[in-house]
Amino acid sequence: MSTITIKYKMCNIIQELYLENPQKNSSKAKMIDVNSAVTLGTISTGIGFSALEELTAAINMPCVTEKLYNKIYKKTSDIILLASFKVMKEAAKKEAELARNLGEID
Repeated sequence: MSTITIKYKMCNIIQELYLENPQKNSSKAKMIDVNSAVTLGTISTGIGFSALEELTAAINMPCVTEKLYNKIYKKTSDIILLASFKVMKEAAKKEAELARNLGEID
């Protein structure tokens, strides 16, 4: 089974995204189509559409259209941004609680 495993550097959360129907029903497993997966890969590696075009041409693979790429990129970026804010907010709460417990606040 093909999966993409993402480990977020800031919070060390690991998430698996399945490219096909997972055999096991897992609450953490999410289905992702190939165009979304490749767009997520460009975001994760820091490349853009032009580099994706070059890569897919080099391996003789059809590339997602720029219009669809941009649509998926916007949607994916918004999801990543919301998830990042949620994680940072939770981390700030934990850090504030630790500081209060250690008496390191005024």
